[in-house]
Amino acid sequence: MATQLWRRTAASTQTRVILAVKRYGPYHRENCPQSAQSLKCRTKRCSNSVEYACSYACRVNKAHGALCRDCATRSIESHRGEPGPHASTHVYDCQVQSVATRGIMFLKEFKSRNPPPNQIHWRTTKRLSPPNLVGVVRLPVKGSPLADSDKVVGAEIVYHDSNQSRLEDQRRQKGELAVNLASIVDFDPDYFQEGMSVAVIDCMCFVPEWVPVLRAIDMKRSSRLPFENGRHLNLWRDQPISSACSVLDDMSLYEVGAKEPRELISELIKTSNLEPIRELRRDSALTEDLTNALEKLLIATTLDSMQLVSFVDALRNPVHLTHGPPGTGKSYFGVVLVRALILIRNMWLNKSHSTGASPILVLPYKNHAIDKFLVDLANAEPSLNSSKMIRIGGQPKDARLVQFSERAVYHTDAAVHSSRTLVDNLNNLRESIQVTIEREVVSFLAYRDQIFSENDAKIKKKTAIEATTVLMRCIVRKLLIIKAFAKSSEEYLSKSSDEHDADSVSTAPSSIRQLTFGFSR
Repeated sequence: MATQLWRRTAASTQTRVILAVKRYGPYHRENCPQSAQSLKCRTKRCSNSVEYACSYACRVNKAHGALCRDCATRSIESHRGEPGPHASTHVYDCQVQSVATRGIMFLKEFKSRNPPPNQIHWRTTKRLSPPNLVGVVRLPVKGSPLADSDKVVGAEIVYHDSNQSRLEDQRRQKGELAVNLASIVDFDPDYFQEGMSVAVIDCMCFVPEWVPVLRAIDMKRSSRLPFENGRHLNLWRDQPISSACSVLDDMSLYEVGAKEPRELISELIKTSNLEPIRELRRDSALTEDLTNALEKLLIATTLDSMQLVSFVDALRNPVHLTHGPPGTGKSYFGVVLVRALILIRNMWLNKSHSTGASPILVLPYKNHAIDKFLVDLANAEPSLNSSKMIRIGGQPKDARLVQFSERAVYHTDAAVHSSRTLVDNLNNLRESIQVTIEREVVSFLAYRDQIFSENDAKIKKKTAIEATTVLMRCIVRKLLIIKAFAKSSEEYLSKSSDEHDADSVSTAPSSIRQLTFGFSR
């Protein structure tokens, strides 16, 4: 038995909870062997047709691995129900001990709703081990059944003390647990309160694998879809958008091939819906430069008629799809398109210095495909170096791509080293501020309790003055640290702008400004 967490429905924005048996799936009679096509529901005196069955049941024709729809629904309800022999063993009832300002929630008195028959060896088990992904659900009463409407907050199992991780099993034996609510999505400090009863659903999976998915789901609740909220992807029929008309609308492939490259480029720039091209065509001098650059690129690459059509359409519309069988030149066309995007981006950055250098992302299906693509791109653009192109992932097999590998850039690039040092310093600074604030908050709360419990007016006044002094000292200390941080950041940015070219500089300041905003906030 295992726990399956998040389900999203189109009719509701709430996160749904489902507890199901992991090994079960839809039962397709035609996909099973002849001997297994007569499976019956494992529930006694149930003659309904089977709709869920495990692969083992299909292979050996055993009814103990098959369920009908009604029995499966009852099984799911019992899994997420009250503590008992039918509840899920990976759902734990806990009580909130405290919630730190940095997003760490400490839980106590945790207990499985269906403990395993043998005692758990917490030093070696995968249960509730860092960094497991868990879902935390607020409960009205300890042991309450989980419902479809319950909100599940994603969290990560963490150590109580990173310096004493070997003692974590002793914490488990005492019923103590620590989860990080801020590692996946934005942390709401008021959602969980001290003494509140919660249920922890252990997903028994590695957190980093699921963080991008959970963050995307969280962002989808409050933000719009890309490409004009999905209009360019034809997701909303009530809000159609008129894309730039294709060159095939007015001419045949033969006529496209007969046209001069400069004429095609001029029409492309005039009708393009891409923001960089729209900005560049407002300046006649930049329009002429862009036309000359793209014309020179087309003449050097000798695209055929169909590739010219794809090239023009790709630079006219925000979303474009080129498809075809193997050997039709899709990869070669992709290299030419990336080279054109590099030209357009560099001219756009020269015109708008405040614009960040948006990365050009190439996502292949296999490592071999991206290696071949990058080798062709590096051969076509000798000016590309490790500060302008990075291959993310494992070490490439092609020796020509070693300099572009993530590992090589991490260890050799001076800008990356400076940024990494600055980020490490910022993280240490943030942790020190959090510790200071927590200490001052404890002192301030002690003063507050003393003010409300004291009857003597003079002592109340004296205590209030001391509490105000503590609070102001904390605020001033944080402002001074932020001022020092802002000064060091400006020095770093000015130094980077002197040492690196436009591409590398445009990447570093945007990331530092994001850190500055997040830190100051």
